[in-house]
Amino acid sequence: MKIVNNADPEVFSSFTSAFSKFSTFLPFSLLTVRTADIRTESFSDSKAVITVPETNDKILLENMFLSSLNKLELRSKIGSMHPVIEDIIVNRRIASLYQEEIMYVFSMHLFERRKVIESMEDFLSINIPWLSLYHVDEYKWKYLRKMLENFKYEKSYEEKTKKLFPLLKKDLRINDVREKAVKELILLG
Repeated sequence: MKIVNNADPEVFSSFTSAFSKFSTFLPFSLLTVRTADIRTESFSDSKAVITVPETNDKILLENMFLSSLNKLELRSKIGSMHPVIEDIIVNRRIASLYQEEIMYVFSMHLFERRKVIESMEDFLSINIPWLSLYHVDEYKWKYLRKMLENFKYEKSYEEKTKKLFPLLKKDLRINDVREKAVKELILLG
């Protein structure tokens, strides 16, 4: 696979570090790395693109690249899926190898985030970290779950996700579990 760098050398250095930790085969002939305002990963035919925002936080950058590489690999095998499910599957895969790094990223995500949650999408987003670590590290997932006490949101969000969260705690690589979780996510809108 040929890798094309369209990013700052320091950003590409973080990509190189993440890529060296990524041990799965990617079925692409070309992978382009670039920077822009938002993070994305996409592929078409045998070409893939990873885009990340510029930041001086090397741990965050490396985690974004690891996440993007894992998402590309997952999509190439399974196809596209609901972003919440994809994030949890990928985060669990990364956490199984790099718990401290992903814990740092999750903590920063929750510390820097606006504390008033006004949509179901944002409510799901603040719950992804603890759900991702649910089977990885009991202390860490409980710590992240406790951090949610700092957020203000409609209590109806908890009621609406009562069936969903037990499904998201399970192994989402299993088709049946994943399909049930998708149905619940669709019902949330």
